[in-house]
Amino acid sequence: MVTTLSKRRTLGMSSIIMEHIEIYTFTFKDRTLFETGQGWRHEWDFSPDGMSATMKREIEKDGTWWTAIEAKGVKTQAKGLLLE
Repeated sequence: MVTTLSKRRTLGMSSIIMEHIEIYTFTFKDRTLFETGQGWRHEWDFSPDGMSATMKREIEKDGTWWTAIEAKGVKTQAKGLLLE
C-alpha cells in the first residue's frame, strides 16, 4: 500500500508567518515503514512484539544518499507516573 499525504506546517519568525507544504509517501510492508519525501527518506523497523524499533534517516546531497540519523528505541513503562 502506498499513500500520499499532504502535510502543512506554519513556521513563525517574529511577525512573519510562512506556510510550507510538504508532500511525502509512506509504504508499510510487514513490520517495516518506508517514508520518502523530497531529498529525504526514513526506514523504520519494528520488532514482532511492537516493543522496540530502529530508524534510519537519509538525506540526498548532489545525487548521493547520506545517513543523517540512526536510532534504536524500546517501549518502557514511564517511571514516576501514577497510572489508574
